[in-house]
Amino acid sequence: ITHVHPNDDHHLQTIANLLGAASKIVTLAGAGISTNAGIPDFRSKNSTYSQGYRHLFHSSVLVDTESRHHFYENIAKMRQAAIDADPTKTHRFIRNLHDAGKLVRHYTQNIDCLEEKTGLSTDARKGLESVECVLLHGSLHHFRCSNCPATFPREKGKPEMESALDPESPCPACTKISDDRKARGKRGAAIGKLRPDIVLYDELDPRAESISAVAQHDQSHRLDVFLIMGTSLTTYGVRNLIRDFAEVIHKRQVGKVLFVNLTEPAKSWNNVIDYWVKWDCDAWVGDLMKRQPAL
Repeated sequence: ITHVHPNDDHHLQTIANLLGAASKIVTLAGAGISTNAGIPDFRSKNSTYSQGYRHLFHSSVLVDTESRHHFYENIAKMRQAAIDADPTKTHRFIRNLHDAGKLVRHYTQNIDCLEEKTGLSTDARKGLESVECVLLHGSLHHFRCSNCPATFPREKGKPEMESALDPESPCPACTKISDDRKARGKRGAAIGKLRPDIVLYDELDPRAESISAVAQHDQSHRLDVFLIMGTSLTTYGVRNLIRDFAEVIHKRQVGKVLFVNLTEPAKSWNNVIDYWVKWDCDAWVGDLMKRQPAL
């Protein structure tokens, strides 16, 4: 891995040239691109926010009523922070790559959906391949049922969503199925409870297979650059995703994997990441814009 610091003009220009010449770029981002927007980073082990709240985002919070209430209260606070936040310079840069026709797809570990505010599509209801931004860990703005595959956007004007942050909220889809069965003289069906549509620690992602299929589709392109920003590289599924993309990228001798983050990648990432830029993501993007204004 080539270490690049903010005063390393030579390598910063090399990276800028790579991105300027690239025609097919895949991006992947973590909490580091949203912290400048005021969104707390609760997944990072070094995060101040995580010290008090990390345990509240473990799958075990759904086991009992009290922990579920704490969980929903914290989700409500995070959702409001996401609603109030504006996209960062890095979010807008990703949108610029899309507008320039360079972006194959953006993958994000974040659940704030700030990409939507830049105009990138995250709605996977028509199929993940149709979205421009794949939400690897779900969304603060959607709910899913604990029993059936149904998901629901939290939209104003939908009475059934008014109490969605209550752990006891019944799933409208399950309720309809059960009511229809009763109307036909049959036994009612099981009714699940609504919960935020996010992936918790030690929890399986119900969309894992679909996301894998989209990634494989994207890897079939002749990719020039895989750009990773603002992530600690510690989440199991994301580590595998990065290694898969890097393997495809490196089959092309001109393909490069770039990593922009303040924290140094572990030695296990040698031969996976080509350049590590030790810099705040927004600061790096600002420098990049001066070197490649067209981006």
